[in-house]
Parts: sequence; C-alpha cells; structure tokens
Amino acid sequence: GHYEDARRTYAAALNAAHAEPELESHVLRERVATLMAMQLPQLALGDAINSVLLSPSCDGYYGIGRTQLAMGLLANAVGMLSAASRMAPDRGDVREMLEEAQARHESQQSAGDRSTIRYDFWFPKQQPRSRDDNISWIRERIRNLAAPVECVHVGANGRSLVATEPIAKDTLIFAEFPFASGTANSSVCSSCFRELPMPHITCEHCEHERYCSTSCQVRAWQQYHRKLCTRDERLAQLRVYCREKHSKEDASTLMLILRLAGIALSAPEPSGPENGVATPPPPENLADVLAHPGIAHFQNLTEVEDADLRSEAICHSLRNMDLRANDFVQLRTLFAEFLDLRAFDFEWFWNMHFIIKCNAFGALHGEGSTLYAVGCMINHSCNPNCRHSSGDDSSMVVYADRDIAAGEELSICYGSNPAGRRSWLRRTFAFDCDCKACVEGDLAGEQYQGRAVALP
Repeated sequence: GHYEDARRTYAAALNAAHAEPELESHVLRERVATLMAMQLPQLALGDAINSVLLSPSCDGYYGIGRTQLAMGLLANAVGMLSAASRMAPDRGDVREMLEEAQARHESQQSAGDRSTIRYDFWFPKQQPRSRDDNISWIRERIRNLAAPVECVHVGANGRSLVATEPIAKDTLIFAEFPFASGTANSSVCSSCFRELPMPHITCEHCEHERYCSTSCQVRAWQQYHRKLCTRDERLAQLRVYCREKHSKEDASTLMLILRLAGIALSAPEPSGPENGVATPPPPENLADVLAHPGIAHFQNLTEVEDADLRSEAICHSLRNMDLRANDFVQLRTLFAEFLDLRAFDFEWFWNMHFIIKCNAFGALHGEGSTLYAVGCMINHSCNPNCRHSSGDDSSMVVYADRDIAAGEELSICYGSNPAGRRSWLRRTFAFDCDCKACVEGDLAGEQYQGRAVALP
C-alpha cells in the first residue's frame, strides 16, 4: 500500500533496464500486476500498452486485455486477448479470460451498453504550479513585443492575457515569432517554413538544415541548431522516418519535440537574474528538459488534474500517432543516446507530445507546427474578441476583432467546426468549454466560430 514508494522503485527499475527493451517491457508487465493488485486498472492499462510498444508478447497483450476487462472495456479486451491467444494458443489462462471477455461483451451488446476507453500514466504527485512560476520569463517576452497586454490568472482558465488599455477593433495587438517550430519538409526553410528560393543556404556542417536567408540561419543556430548540428546518421534517419511513416502533422510534431530538447540543451551557461530572469543550468536528463522555463511555461499533462480529461487527451494522441514497437525504440535511441540524455520514458514523450498538441499552432501553408510563448496564453472562446493569422515568416499576428476594454481577457477560437466542437475541445485540449454557444447550442456563437478562423 506504499503507493509513492512503489512508484519510485519501479521508476528506478525502468531506468536501470533502459538499454534493453525486452527487459524494460518485463518490468512494465510486473508493474501492471502491482497496479492491478492495488485496484488501479486505469494506470495498469498505460503500462500494459507501453510494454507491448517496447516488445510485443503474449504476456503483453494478455496484460492489456486483463486491465481492459477489469475496466469494462469489453470490445477492446476481446481484441487484445484474441491477439494473445493467437500468439500462445496453449495458454489456458489466456483462453479462459478470452472466453469470459467474449461472454461479457455479448451480454453488453444485448443490453445496448457502451464503455469508453480510459488511459493514464503513473504520474508522480505534482506540486501545484505557483502563480509566480515562470512569470518573469513570460513578462520579459511580453515587454519585448511592446504589447498592451499582461499575464494574469483568470479563475479556472489558469494563466491568461488581459488588455492593459482599451484596444480598438482591428488594432494589431502583437506579432510574435515562434518560440520553437518544427517541420519534416525539406523543401521549405527550416526556420520560417517559407518555400526555399534558388539558390538557398544549406548548413555546411550537417547538411540537414536549409534556410531562405542568413537571418533565418542565425536565428536557428542561436535557438536550437548549435546542439543539433551534426552529421549523426540517426538524425537523418528520423527525418526519413517522419516523412515516410507519419502524416505531415505528426512528422512536424516529432521534429518539434526534438527542437524543444535542442533549445533546452542550447541554453547559455547558467547565470543570476537579469531583468528578473535567471538562466537555468543545462539539463542532465530528459526530465530536466521539461523543467526548462521556456518549456515548463506550456501546459503539460501533469497539470491536468481531472483524470478523465487527461485520459481522453492521451487516448486521442495514441489514436492519432500509430507508434509500433520498433518505432518507439528508434525514438528512444534518438532522444536518449543522440542527445546524450538519460531517462527517456513514455511519460516524458507523451508529456512533450501533449505540450505541442495543446499549445501549438499550424504554420504557414500547413508546413509545420509552431509554439508561441505569448500567443499560447490566449484562451479559447466560441465568441472570441481576437483573430489571428500566420505571417510570411511564421509569426503569429493577433488583431482585435472588436473593441476590447482595459482588463478584459483576450480570446481566440481554437477550431472552426461547430459540429461536435465541445467534445473535440475536450479530447484535444483537455478542458470542457462552458460558453453559451456550447452549453445552449447558441446559433450566433456557432456562426461566429466559423467566421473567426476564416479571417486573415
């Protein structure tokens, strides 16, 4: 019953088994048994799926099916237990559990009952984010934009941007260059995603990065490339892997995760506060990457307190990214060995994936994903007071869509499809929209939402 002690011990075991996928898969299966004994099947399901990603086996599929059966996810359990039975047809325990799942599933179908899959990770307990965490870091960036806004906390919405003075309709509020961006498209500029001119600039050392101008090359070097500039073949393999095995969006997400790690690793030597902002020491492991002030600034999975919301967000990511065992081992090799960092794990990867999914914007012409330090704090509204677009250099340009009063929170619309938008917002951004348009089906709100994202 020592929950936290058990979590730490298994974390140490997984770290020790890091270089051997089969051994790590075995440790995960052992942790599944522990979590099931603790009556925590939702957490056990996460480990069971991860064990199969690392090393597919009968025991792995059996573990998934067992946890799904305990959670009442009968259709899923039948599928997983059937896979386990095909791999080991002589296993009596697998056959018995499969028959039980099939019988319960038939009964469920007869009753017209349906269950929703839930998935979670065994996260360590997190201290609530302080109201002042990273506030100096973001205020410095707001000052650099000379924008008439400030960062505040607004109830359940968390950190938000509010106007510091009245803003007239159609006023340019700010234009912000990305904090980080990622693309797997080799025909566009690696920094701003413009179509590459002829001739263009290619990094002479690594020959991976291509730029439309010297300013883009300098910006990329200062931001992340001085750490990622290498002829290491694994980096080239990742680019090929991204282009060939995933959609354009997922490929951009993987490259953006890599660049975020590059940003943390490319940080200057630690120093004392300058303008209220202290330079952090370089990370020693991948967990430290998440602690970098620029990355910790973005909401991650550990901050989603509602277990159901967190579960749906992880499920949504899993369905959209079809990672197989060999794929995940390849990602492990790249992020842990290539970056010379320890402790690559599933929780870290899905945290980074959630940061991008929940905070990133599509770039110009849909060629990449971009994270904006200030822009990401503008919360959603189905009836927003701002509109935004991408500039030619992938900057985020925000205009007032109507008169905004001093002290009023800025808002934009996150999506354009009124049909099912509330469930889409829940799955994608891990929050329930409670605006009038969503709760009451307000037609004006739906019409406005469709118009908001179409504006330049």
